[in-house]
Amino acid sequence: MAELVEGSRLLSGCGGKTSPRVRIPASPPFRDMLIIGIAGAHSGSGKTKIAEMLLKGLATTNPLSKKRWAAIKYTKTELYWSVTDNEEDINADNKDTSRLSSAGAEKVVWIKSPPESLGEAVPIAMSLIGDFDGLIVEGNSLVEFLSPAVVVFLNPTNSLLIKPSSERILRKADIVINHQDCIDIGVIPEKSFVYTLKGNYTADQKELVRLIEDVLLKKEIKKTLTERSQNGRISCKEARRIAEELAVPYKMVGELANELKIKIFACELGCF
Repeated sequence: MAELVEGSRLLSGCGGKTSPRVRIPASPPFRDMLIIGIAGAHSGSGKTKIAEMLLKGLATTNPLSKKRWAAIKYTKTELYWSVTDNEEDINADNKDTSRLSSAGAEKVVWIKSPPESLGEAVPIAMSLIGDFDGLIVEGNSLVEFLSPAVVVFLNPTNSLLIKPSSERILRKADIVINHQDCIDIGVIPEKSFVYTLKGNYTADQKELVRLIEDVLLKKEIKKTLTERSQNGRISCKEARRIAEELAVPYKMVGELANELKIKIFACELGCF
């Protein structure tokens, strides 16, 4: 059982027993929160650096700059779990949580937990986050547990290979980031955007934010196509309407319909 320590905003418990997976409540403030997950092939792959880069870029780039951003840092432990938003702990020198706060996260929560105890720790962390538009979550087990709207994965460098647990997340990645000295592991999903860091902070930051916007746009198109199609078919007129509503080329709607195996019929103008 978790225990609240007065004044410290620290909740903790023992992870000796396997916890059931708990679904995050669909009621506000979680229902409409955009969650972006940062995972990597191994420790030290640069997850916090990418989270910092995104937080700074998201604060200055439209349309995502209109959102208020929070962050959760996950640290794997062997037995006990804890959740804290205590500012003294979060802003301690040389802590990744401090870097996230300095990068622009208005609220930072730190989970330390065995993976099997996230069912207890995550709902508490989300309740501490409160009412925000967007959330950056960093840490492989946390990303796998939450299934964020956008998953960013950092490929391994040439000195370390990917772990099987990391490979599961890679297969779900929307964006795969290569370091300049990364190795080719050959399991990158075809649907993923792949970007190699250039070493220019500003250029890398702008490109990563743009890729996130592209991922979200494609998911919105796919969602709309799925909702408006019937029995795997959609009319050319309706497909054109989707493109015009979302201000995207007809070709993009057609390509994504093909990915979804949705047939566009009664095409009069040859748009698709």
